[in-house]
Amino acid sequence: MSWTTNTVLLKDPATVSCKEIFQAVCDELGHYYSKIGFKYAASRPKLAIARGKLKLDIRFYSSHSNMPGEYVNLEILAEFYAPELKQTRTKGFLFGHTALFYLKNDNDNPQIRKGISIFGEEREAIVENSQGSELIYSNNCNIAGLTGDRFSKIVAFIDSKIIYWLDQLQTEDGITAFLEQAGFSRAKSLVDTNSNFVAYVEANFPTIEVENALQNF
Repeated sequence: MSWTTNTVLLKDPATVSCKEIFQAVCDELGHYYSKIGFKYAASRPKLAIARGKLKLDIRFYSSHSNMPGEYVNLEILAEFYAPELKQTRTKGFLFGHTALFYLKNDNDNPQIRKGISIFGEEREAIVENSQGSELIYSNNCNIAGLTGDRFSKIVAFIDSKIIYWLDQLQTEDGITAFLEQAGFSRAKSLVDTNSNFVAYVEANFPTIEVENALQNF
């Protein structure tokens, strides 16, 4: 049995427009996550859910560099909000993709940057004048000719790198783990003037010295 009944995704990608492929994959993800409580908006592809003290938006974008039959980009961007802080200038915004996908990398060379793609490919690069070694999970992938196995890897990425934190960031242990994994980029995004992360932690987990934890970077 095929992994999907969406005829667009079962055709030769060379015979389908990049726009159709992108929309079909977004609709497939929307159908999958709607079954577990997310609301899906197809017109500007977005998944949204509110649970406990947090709200999560996951948006999907593509690229002007798509090449019919060869490359269709899927970019996955996520934003966490604290509705209790919605009266702030940034409407309770906590953080976006930088805090999610840029982690501390335990490498003795501070200039080493390791990247891991959604489909599992790894690569390393030297970054001059780096603030510290980082592990970066790419939030872009090629969905031209998407297979069931690769669709499952996209779902696994969304589940483990994004949705996982929806519950974890509502516990003291989860906040602590999130801070312990922080590299320079994550820490910087959490103290940005647009972020209400520090205020959220101080209001809900007063025993966590969040500002001290982030000042180490």
